[in-house]
Formats: sequence, C-alpha cells, structure tokens
Amino acid sequence: MVMTVIEAAERIGISSSLVYELCRLGMIRHSRHGRPGKRGTIRISEDAVTNYLAACEREPALIGEDRLHHIR
Repeated sequence: MVMTVIEAAERIGISSSLVYELCRLGMIRHSRHGRPGKRGTIRISEDAVTNYLAACEREPALIGEDRLHHIR
C-alpha cells in the first residue's frame, strides 16, 4: 500500500509537517512525483512506515541497581 503524507502521519501518530521533515532528513524512505523543479507530491510505502517505526523502538530502561542515583 502506498500512502500520502497525511495518511502516513495518521498511521504513525504524528503531524504531517513532521512527516515532511522526516522525509527531508531521509529518515522515512519516500518517492516524490511531479515535474522537475516543482514540489510535486510525496508517496510513502507501508514498508517505509514500518521500518521507521521499528527504528524508533527503544529498549526499556533498567530498574534496580543499574539506575542512576542522586548524589547527596
């Protein structure tokens, strides 16, 4: 499935302006369609969204002795 920027933003749960920024930074793989020298339109595949979400996943913080403590 290929999505518009708005559809990808809804799927990820972020704003469309952030999706444009992530595309500009190369963090979301996309294709741009239109005439040379013009903005055109961006299309994002479901795989690109899935890969972006997977890259954003983080391990849970450690709890217990490995936690940082305030120095008194």
